[in-house]
Amino acid sequence: NLSDDSLKAKYALVCLATSCVYASFPAGHAWAANNFGNETKRAIGMGLFTALGNFGSIGGSFFYPTTDGPIYRKGHYLSFGMSLAAAIVALSNHFILRAVNKHRDKKYGKPVEGLAIDVTEDADNLPMFRFIT
Repeated sequence: NLSDDSLKAKYALVCLATSCVYASFPAGHAWAANNFGNETKRAIGMGLFTALGNFGSIGGSFFYPTTDGPIYRKGHYLSFGMSLAAAIVALSNHFILRAVNKHRDKKYGKPVEGLAIDVTEDADNLPMFRFIT
């Protein structure tokens, strides 16, 4: 049985966690959108990015069955594991894109600051295209 004090603390932490999760959506979408080289890749990629992100909602409905209540350990462990996996994927993506940028800098030289690059044909395969890390 939970006391009123621990319920208040848990409610406050749920509010904090929710605000942090939803605050990351705009930044994540902007980051993904800016790393797709042209409009076609961006349109398809952002649709996939959003669709894959919504799988968590589908899975989440199975993570917390009423039979596990009121503690819901399995659901909390699964949510923590998924959050950890997402953090690892994002960090890996950062280092991979940074390595691609360094490789292009060595091979083609650094791009000129403010120079517009026509990405309509070759998109992010252009030698002067740099990913946002």
